[in-house]
Amino acid sequence: MDKEQSVLEKLSRHLTAFEMLEKKAEKNKVQELRDSIGEAQNFSVLTDDEISLVLAYRAHQTRIDQKKKQADVANIGGLGNHASYASFERTGKATLSNFIKVMRGLGRINELEGLLKRDISAKLSELESGSGRKNKRRIKDKFFEDTVNLL
Repeated sequence: MDKEQSVLEKLSRHLTAFEMLEKKAEKNKVQELRDSIGEAQNFSVLTDDEISLVLAYRAHQTRIDQKKKQADVANIGGLGNHASYASFERTGKATLSNFIKVMRGLGRINELEGLLKRDISAKLSELESGSGRKNKRRIKDKFFEDTVNLL
């Protein structure tokens, strides 16, 4: 029985050491990726993970520029604790809800307004496909109103 327990303890220590090495390798991988992409601007050539890391890097730089602590961003944004924000900075992983809170905490929530807005060409197509003079006028008025809002 003692021999079995000794073997189990050794195995447990080896597994723990292996898990630690695995975590360290993952950290190194993330750091290498972060270093290699830096402040990449062209998201169309990046993977989802790379884009996430770029956004996390930008959030980190913004926080540093604002001379805020991670806890400050978390508190202002309404994150439950600063560990969520710290994890985002480190890994680039966050739920959409937490990302919105990060943006709020950094005072950059207004930048989200421009995401996924209908582009002008879609509005023009809608205008061109309208039938009847009254309908075209209504669509045209709406088009110009929306275009002004885009600016």
